Amino acid sequence: MYSNMRQINLFWTGGWDSTFRLLQILVKHRELVQTYYIIDPNRKSFRIELEAMEKIKKIIFRKYPFTRPLFLPIEIVHLSEINQDPIIEKAYRKAIEKDHLGSQYDWLARFCKQNQIFDMEMCVQKLETPTHPPRFSPYFERDQETAEFVYKQSLEDEPEYLLFQYFRFPILDLTKEAIFNAAKQNHWLGIMNKTWFCHAPIKDKLPCGKCTPCQQIISDQLLKKRIPFYIRLVRKHSESWISKFLEEKFLSG
Repeated sequence: MYSNMRQINLFWTGGWDSTFRLLQILVKHRELVQTYYIIDPNRKSFRIELEAMEKIKKIIFRKYPFTRPLFLPIEIVHLSEINQDPIIEKAYRKAIEKDHLGSQYDWLARFCKQNQIFDMEMCVQKLETPTHPPRFSPYFERDQETAEFVYKQSLEDEPEYLLFQYFRFPILDLTKEAIFNAAKQNHWLGIMNKTWFCHAPIKDKLPCGKCTPCQQIISDQLLKKRIPFYIRLVRKHSESWISKFLEEKFLSG
């Protein structure tokens, strides 16, 4: 039944943005999806992210049984399994001479090249009030067929091309608020609230409140309650005796 369907390739981390896109693909569009997760052993949260993905998958199957044949088994790859590639690595070094770019764009590009995937969806959202625009926004334009953002062919001489040519950015025009509202409208918030975001979890179960994703959540009125109040209090009043008491009681060890 599904053998002739277009397969969508998606980097899925169990996070807010990529889970929203997963729900769009499976539930809204009823399309075939192959998800990929790269285990980075230096990322403290990878075990929690894998657990979150399994929980989310079970909920999706229970709530939307028709998605079972559409949701292909998650492809889990260890970072050490990705080949070195001097061409991509050189392009990455040149790209970061211009501005900051996360190191994951190096090894994610190498993974796609190694597996000959040229349409991998990467879920990066639009910043609502950017102090400075997204690093790669000038390099992309909408694909007329899919409406997703793809690398501009006219800029293929730029080092970023060797990194971004493998990716599609389907939600680059959506803010976190827009994603929240769409999830609410589609009754997906129960699933979305099972996503994980913290890079340095406390005791392998609590968001730290310190890392960049946690700080972004804390500053978001719609989502800040996902971080327990006492953790937000500790981080807000880090020098107070109350903060030190709460940190010793709940966050140490």
